[in-house]
Amino acid sequence: MKRENIKLDSESAKSVKTKLGAILTASDEDISRTIEVDPTGAADVANALELVTQHGKASREWLGQTMASLPVECWTQEGDFFSVKPSSAASLRYFIQGQMQVPEAEDAAAVENRKLLINSLRGKLPSEPAGVTSMFAWIRGPETYSILEDVALVHSINKVEQAFYLTYNLIEQEERRAWNLSSALSVPTPIDLIPNIAEQACIQVYDRLESLTAGLDGDVLEDNLIAQVLCNLAANRVLLESARIGALASEAASVNAKLIGALNSIGTFEIPQIDSDEQIKHGLTLLFGTNGAFASVEGMSRRLSGTDLETTVKVAHVIQDQYIQTRGAYFRHMLPAGKLSPNDTFLFALALAGLFQTRTYVSSEFPNGDSYASFPGRGTPGRSGFLKPHAMELVKSMYGQMTFANEAWELRSDRIVAYARAIDKKRAILQMLLFRVFKRWAAEKLCILHCMLEKRPLLILQDYDDTN
Repeated sequence: MKRENIKLDSESAKSVKTKLGAILTASDEDISRTIEVDPTGAADVANALELVTQHGKASREWLGQTMASLPVECWTQEGDFFSVKPSSAASLRYFIQGQMQVPEAEDAAAVENRKLLINSLRGKLPSEPAGVTSMFAWIRGPETYSILEDVALVHSINKVEQAFYLTYNLIEQEERRAWNLSSALSVPTPIDLIPNIAEQACIQVYDRLESLTAGLDGDVLEDNLIAQVLCNLAANRVLLESARIGALASEAASVNAKLIGALNSIGTFEIPQIDSDEQIKHGLTLLFGTNGAFASVEGMSRRLSGTDLETTVKVAHVIQDQYIQTRGAYFRHMLPAGKLSPNDTFLFALALAGLFQTRTYVSSEFPNGDSYASFPGRGTPGRSGFLKPHAMELVKSMYGQMTFANEAWELRSDRIVAYARAIDKKRAILQMLLFRVFKRWAAEKLCILHCMLEKRPLLILQDYDDTN
């Protein structure tokens, strides 16, 4: 039974209109139409927002700080590609791991406000169909990343992301065969092909999602603004995280351009064979030690020795292990024993040395927090190896650029810059896919998709693997 329509007063309508526009990434005109169609739902949203303002750990910017909003100005176009520009509050705070020290409650207001907002909205959902409430149940992420809770729909978004990357890899292998390229990871895919492969993967995954949900009515969920808002809250968080990773990747390319450019300037265009941690330390000392090759090179002459050198190698191992469980999961099966080599460890260490030399800072994961040095300073928790998410993702991007832009163990700065630009386009294409599905599909359709993926997580890839 429908509840009686509730009409917002003009002041409340104006306030909720602005916030709804930011959450749904829609124009004023579209939001006015939404409020007119579902005034009761708009009133429920207004009440939930007011609850956070009154009882949450609020500030004037609390909505953005919860990563609940993705204003239209953050959805930008460059050529044929739309992409998400990170808001000032866009962060990887949900990637915090236990070893990184979960912040004190007063520093985690953004996380608590998000939970308060979502719980308030969930209380307004219809009890039927059951899949709607399960879509917004609180769950924890995988042990690898992250330990902070969010709604179950985020897992479905992650499954679509995984489908995109796996489909990309399949198409990439087809392209490599067409170009008669070796299947070895040491031979890079031509950089110019990356955006085209990403577009093909996007089309295939989207068509697969459409085919999975076509003609399946299931239980009927009438157009429901609350459910649509909750779907957008889940999508906004993932898209803003992607945007922050993109910004960190741009910073990584900038540091790499200085670091690899400096190596190229002294005639170094590849790294030697590395077999042990002692060789990693020796190689870094030859570059950054007291009498190293960079001792008199401006911007690269900071001495790396003692506990700083020990920390570099220790942290390199931790990030390498984390990398293979996350970004490396899609090619891990192609590695000997599923592991990266000591040469890879050297590249992670080289990236950290680059951050040490350039004194690169990254923004805090939490609102109003201070920027911090990406290389862990003496006396900081990061010396144990577990960097905070922004620093860790920065190093992972630097490593990825070094490795996949070049052939074998070559290091050429010009290829790294071109590769970083191509990956930006690949990321934008994935963002467009997620935006189109999780922010523009009706909540009923997403409910059907979510329930299917909960039962059969690999269903999106059935066309490629009939055993799942």
